[in-house]
Amino acid sequence: MQDKLPNTFQGLIGLWPSTRAFGRELVGDPERGRIFHRRNRVPKRYWSTMEQIASKRGLVGVDFEYLARLYKAGKNHGR
Repeated sequence: MQDKLPNTFQGLIGLWPSTRAFGRELVGDPERGRIFHRRNRVPKRYWSTMEQIASKRGLVGVDFEYLARLYKAGKNHGR
C-alpha cells in the first residue's frame, strides 16, 4: 500500500521495478514504458488499464482524477 502517491508520472512509473516492466504490464511493450517515463505522461487511452495494474500492485488512489492531475502537471514536459 502507498501512503502518498508521487506527483509526476515519472514518479508513479518509478514504483514499478523498471520502466520496461511498466510498459509490459500497461501495453505489452517494454519500450513504451521508457517513452512514457521520458515524456512524463501516459496517454488518456491507457488510464483505465493503469488504474487496474496500479491496484494489483496495491497502489491506492490511482484513479482518473489523480491521473488527470499528473497529466496536467506534466503536459509541457519532454516530447
